[in-house]
Amino acid sequence: MAVKKSTKRKPSVTPVKPAGTHISEPALKFIDRAASLLKQAVIRGEEETAEGRKVVRKKALTFLDLANERLSQAIKDGTALAKKGVRKL
Repeated sequence: MAVKKSTKRKPSVTPVKPAGTHISEPALKFIDRAASLLKQAVIRGEEETAEGRKVVRKKALTFLDLANERLSQAIKDGTALAKKGVRKL
């Protein structure tokens, strides 16, 4: 007697993100963009002029500043939420 295999499909399982990851994703994207800019500048370093290096550095610092603002705001929001929860206790 042969064993029959199940023909039912298993439901696809989507990974569950931990709470708060959506806040840090844009900041991580800014950090990745800054890193890729700096990596390209290092690879082409001898071809770049001093003025070109200044432009790349300024762009990378802008991305890092944006990431810093996003993460700082996320921390402030989390702290405010925690304080509100503690006050209710």
